[in-house]
Amino acid sequence: MKKIKAFAHASSANLGPGFDILGLALSVFQDTVELEEDPFSSRISIFSNELPLAVENNTAGLAIKKILEREKIRIGIKLKIAKGVPVGMGLGSSGASAAAAVTAMNEFLGLNLSMQEMISFAMQGEAAAAGDPHADNVAPALVGGLVALTSTDPIDFMNLNFNQNISMKLILPYVKIENKTKIARSVVPKEIPLKDHTLNTMNILGLLRSFESGDIEKLKKYMTDPIVESKRSIIYPFLNNIKNISMKYRDVAVALSGAGPSIIAFHDKNNEPETFLNEVANELNMQGIGCKIVESHVGLGSRVTQE
Repeated sequence: MKKIKAFAHASSANLGPGFDILGLALSVFQDTVELEEDPFSSRISIFSNELPLAVENNTAGLAIKKILEREKIRIGIKLKIAKGVPVGMGLGSSGASAAAAVTAMNEFLGLNLSMQEMISFAMQGEAAAAGDPHADNVAPALVGGLVALTSTDPIDFMNLNFNQNISMKLILPYVKIENKTKIARSVVPKEIPLKDHTLNTMNILGLLRSFESGDIEKLKKYMTDPIVESKRSIIYPFLNNIKNISMKYRDVAVALSGAGPSIIAFHDKNNEPETFLNEVANELNMQGIGCKIVESHVGLGSRVTQE
């Protein structure tokens, strides 16, 4: 019986001012999915110890359903999902599952989908977790590296340069919030002052140039967001304190990773930020929150690993 296996890496979305636009693939975690034809069924059967088994509530299952509907294919599919990306931590867990599923399904059916089409299907799958489609995690999970969305209807994107002298640490607080992504999106303001829009536009432009040049001080300057990230400090009381700690270190730039609670810290690869990380761990400990700190490299795009 035909089987296809594919993986997709974790990702960090927004990166400060790039809400629903910017995303970075992270090599440290990955999800793997396996597809197998089910000759005794015409439905999608999901096998996972951690995720919803109903297709409409599972990002990988929903993405596959959207592909089958568009292609007008009726076939039974066994979908096995092995989670490696921590769930509910703002690291693109639901997006990784959707991206890996689309990659596997594209190979399974021999569709030769364009990358834009693959992002679109994975984005539709994200609605199962977030309530509405967004592509700032699935795009880097599929494409790899640093990605900016330039259009969502139709989907289009740009690959951006990421300087190899920049290293990353992920701070993973042990915080669990039910329906976290939906809550985090609910605090996003529906209207904003023109001056905030202008500031964020300037910050995004400066941010992209800083990722390319590897200038951490400039990255720190532009990795600020008065529109979305600042509002999410209501959900994560430790966020402002950690941002304040980072201000003492000119060679460390930090941002909330996606909808949180994880925080991504960028630094020069030749200058480990041990003192900063110790201060952050102590701050979280004072609030009764444990944490894990891991290093990550820039992740690859989703790949088929077995046929």
